[in-house]
Amino acid sequence: YILALYIFGISAKFASLTALLTAPFLAVLIVIVALFLIVYALFMMPALLMSFCEQDKLLSALNVVRARQLMLKSIGKYTLTQIGLFSIFLFTVFISAVFFRTTVGIVILPFVVFYMSIVQGNLIAQYYVNYCKE
Repeated sequence: YILALYIFGISAKFASLTALLTAPFLAVLIVIVALFLIVYALFMMPALLMSFCEQDKLLSALNVVRARQLMLKSIGKYTLTQIGLFSIFLFTVFISAVFFRTTVGIVILPFVVFYMSIVQGNLIAQYYVNYCKE
């Protein structure tokens, strides 16, 4: 998902830069739509992951309807989960910046990032078990 978002962001950047010379309003519109879609996709990613884990099929990760149902079961708690995921991400970035400055930190860094991804997965699983499981 992240790779697709990255490719979409890069293509939107090039499209807006190309449109900037001929139609500045179109360039601004492309950037606004791209930012909205990227934020929406990042907000939907944990729900898509829950859908994939629930049905254990590869294409179920693209089931946006089921992901929306999982997300809307408890939108307030889902938003708090997203805030928790974002704060874990910021903490990971901070720790990465601190560790990257040391020689030993470069060796430890992959393990820290892996551990933080496990913590994020646990947070998503807790939301699913507490609010989505029937």
